[in-house]
Formats: sequence, structure tokens, C-alpha cells
Amino acid sequence: KGTLTADFGNGFDVTFSSLTAVDWFGTGLNTNYGANNLANRWFSAALASNGGKLGYLVETEFGGNVAAAFNFFLNHKGFQRLSDPNIAYVHKIGSAVNFGLAGHQNAGQVFDNPALQQLFAGIHASEVFAITYKGDTSYGYSFDEPFTSGVVNAKDGFSHNGTFDFTLVTLDNPELPEPSAAIALMAVGGGLVALKKRSNNE
Repeated sequence: KGTLTADFGNGFDVTFSSLTAVDWFGTGLNTNYGANNLANRWFSAALASNGGKLGYLVETEFGGNVAAAFNFFLNHKGFQRLSDPNIAYVHKIGSAVNFGLAGHQNAGQVFDNPALQQLFAGIHASEVFAITYKGDTSYGYSFDEPFTSGVVNAKDGFSHNGTFDFTLVTLDNPELPEPSAAIALMAVGGGLVALKKRSNNE
């Protein structure tokens, strides 16, 4: 599991991590459609994103069988491919941390499998990250349209051509009761972002 820690001094540090199977499917590695885990939450959010475009494709390609679409994505290693985010920058501004993920303007280009490339063509989706601050770990992603980065990977000519921008807002207020629910996460522009603290079952 890869990690990157931004240490701003005075005990203020934030750690970004790639995801493992346990992050996606919980300690029991429950890969079933409908399970209470990150994989199912992400997939449900993906269906509703981009004006419901992916949901429409599930209707046309899978006859509306969402479970079949989920299993198709799982079996073609879709979750695995989304598990290795690339942090482009990290800035601390007051009580907030602004950071960006290097990604793709076209989510179809994220995937190696031609079937997933076709399914996600023209859809905006970032890779998924874990972020830890003061012992609390949360997961984030965005389906907003990314900013044009102005750079590409020299090997393929398109990777990293989009940047997804996020802000971590810390609530370090001594007057707040404990636990303080110390972090909130948002995508700049109001995009869809999942925030889920890791529990013992996940």
C-alpha cells in the first residue's frame, strides 16, 4: 500500500494512501453486490454521476441488471485499477488543505480492459484515495469534470491530462465535543465526493 505524508509541522500532517481489497470490501472481503462497503457506495455514486450516463449504459448494456454490471466491473478488475491515485499537489491554506489528483479527462482511459474503456467512455471519474488525519481515515473521489492540467504522460499522450481538485477542511476547535469528527472533505465545484470513516468492519 503506497502512502504519501504531507507534514506541515506542529503535529499537523495528512497522509494519503492507495487502496487495498480491505478498503474496498471490508475485512471479510465481501465482494457481493449490495454489501455495505466502499465498493458498493462508489458504484452507486458512479451510476448517478455524469447526468446518469453510466446508469443509462447499464440499462442498455445489462438490461438494467445493476448486480450484473457491478460483477462485470469487479471481474474486470475495475476496483483494482481505481486504487492507485496520483497526488499532483498539496497546499495548506489556513485550516484547510487543498490537494489535487492527477487523472484523466475521459474515465474510459483509466482502464486497461477494452470493455471498461467502452463502458466509461466520456465519463468523468477520479481514482479513489484514502486520507488520514489525526487517526481518522476517510475515502474520497470525484465525478466532477476535472481541470485541464496542461500536461500528459509522454508514454501514452493522454494520462494525467485532467486534475481533480479537493479541499480537506480541518475542524481543530477545542470547544468542539469529542470525538470532533475532525475532517470534512469536498470537491471544488461541488462535485460528488464520498466521505466514509474506516470502521472495524471496513
